[in-house]
Amino acid sequence: MFAQKVQSIEAQIAQLTQQLDQYRSLEAELEQALGAIARLKSVAAELAVVDEVEASLGLSNSGWQEEREEFKAKIKNRDLRIERLEKAYNDVASERDQQLTAIRELEQKLEAQQVSGWVNLVEPPEDWGVDEDEEPEITEEEARASILPPEPVQLSIPASIEVGDLVECPSGKIGHVTYKCIMHDKEMVTVNVPGGSVNYHVTSLKYLGKHQEPTPVEEILKCKLWEEMRDIVLAHPEALVETIKQKPELERTLPGTIAVYINFKGRAFEKDLEVLPAAIAEKVRALLNSPNLTTTASSDVSYSKIQETARDLYGFRTWGQIRGVLQGFAPATKAEILKEFAIAANNKTKVKFLENLPTLIVKYCSDSGDRTDLEWLPRTVARKVEELLGQAAA
Repeated sequence: MFAQKVQSIEAQIAQLTQQLDQYRSLEAELEQALGAIARLKSVAAELAVVDEVEASLGLSNSGWQEEREEFKAKIKNRDLRIERLEKAYNDVASERDQQLTAIRELEQKLEAQQVSGWVNLVEPPEDWGVDEDEEPEITEEEARASILPPEPVQLSIPASIEVGDLVECPSGKIGHVTYKCIMHDKEMVTVNVPGGSVNYHVTSLKYLGKHQEPTPVEEILKCKLWEEMRDIVLAHPEALVETIKQKPELERTLPGTIAVYINFKGRAFEKDLEVLPAAIAEKVRALLNSPNLTTTASSDVSYSKIQETARDLYGFRTWGQIRGVLQGFAPATKAEILKEFAIAANNKTKVKFLENLPTLIVKYCSDSGDRTDLEWLPRTVARKVEELLGQAAA
């Protein structure tokens, strides 16, 4: 852009200079002619024949003077134009030199980038000229933020990792240090991570900060089963009250899970009710005394396994598929799984499937002729199936 502007100005200067030279040549010839006319008039004056000479030669002093002044005006005009163009030429050349200097500085900064890692490539606007269409000016900090990722927060790294510190293991898991010792002159620690505890050299761990044990309320909120939260509630009964305030639906769902747990583990576990809020304890006692609750002897199957199996049953669509899964359990355990199956109905789809379960059992019994399942089904379910079978037979 600047090269084209300079070339244009140089061409105009050359053209005007050529015209000026022509005018000055004509001016010189005009001066010579005026001199000759003056001498001729001087001789004519001596001979008293001035008028005759002027008339014969067509000379007019005023005409020659006007033409001479006109030439001088044109020459002056050309001088002024040349002067302005020379100034414009100098301005453009100076601006071009400034841009070349700025480009060289940027090249030097780009070379220095390999050493420093970052350089400011944003020059002040006065070095680049003014452009009304330019984007708004940004500060150096904004420029840095736009091209570089945010700087990581630097944690204060302790001299050594200690018990209670939160660390990141080589596997990527995060845990906290529970034990530290010296083995073969090297510091070893035990880190409690999801899934268990692992031993590491201190140097292989990344310090994240100080570990903070979760509060009992936070621990209870993580639990879904009474079996999971039982030990916490027994140790911190007040935490359950606070948890219910944060999660009111527990007051509705908790009694059923506690009743099933006590019924499964044995009535000796009714002592758990002593630490529960009175309203929840009363609901659990009512469920335990309900005729619909079948007394179940404890089996070798864990309560968590029973609940997991019950939740899995919602993945099937026929009673034949469900009883196929239940075949591996004792009759009492089957009944407990079905009870937990009913408790796990926590949405409309599951509730509808649960309500339709007696109909599915009736269809299986009618198609296969096998009614042995009625011997271990919970009493309420068995009575409903028998009622539907009787209606179908009638």
